[in-house]
Amino acid sequence: MDEEKIDLALAFLQSQPGAAAATLERQPMQQVAEFLSSLPHTYGALVLSKMLPQYSARLCQILQPMVAAGMLSKMDTSLVAAIMRHCRSGLSQQLLDLLPDKSRLATRLLLNYSEDAVGAWMNANVPTLPDSCNVEEALQRITQDQQALDIGYSLVVNRERELKGSVTLSALLRAPPDAAITAVMTKDNQSISARTPLKSAIDNPLWA
Repeated sequence: MDEEKIDLALAFLQSQPGAAAATLERQPMQQVAEFLSSLPHTYGALVLSKMLPQYSARLCQILQPMVAAGMLSKMDTSLVAAIMRHCRSGLSQQLLDLLPDKSRLATRLLLNYSEDAVGAWMNANVPTLPDSCNVEEALQRITQDQQALDIGYSLVVNRERELKGSVTLSALLRAPPDAAITAVMTKDNQSISARTPLKSAIDNPLWA
């Protein structure tokens, strides 16, 4: 890629990181990892921050640890923690050790919920889909995610990781391929804070 094309690509990543993330998520993951490895960490972090945490965690398993940690160090710690909850424990610890002291401490604090908090007992590794995709794209993602196939449903979130609803595999199979996932999903954005004490959550229908 010549210098002019590189400048154009970096300008696109900087001005439209959400669109860049959506485009890259449709490409083979190994190619995405190679592309992000070629970028300055600041630009890679812009795109990685707009990808779903599950997808980002899978990328971190392919990227060299120093590269992954370099990008994570440029991101908001709450998002870093969200990504690390989807990483296997050995990798998350390795990446934590490579982060700058301030980022490492803040991320570890978010990861270490007390045992009487909802966050300590929730399964964060739930299949998710972006609210910008259509049915065809959603089915392509699900066929690559055995957990989504086993569970039979996925949560739908926006690029800010805010819950928008949920969609079942059966609903996707019945819908037209070009239909927006937001038109097929069940709209439900209620959630429970991970900091909620278990005693307060026990009778909450959302916790059930």
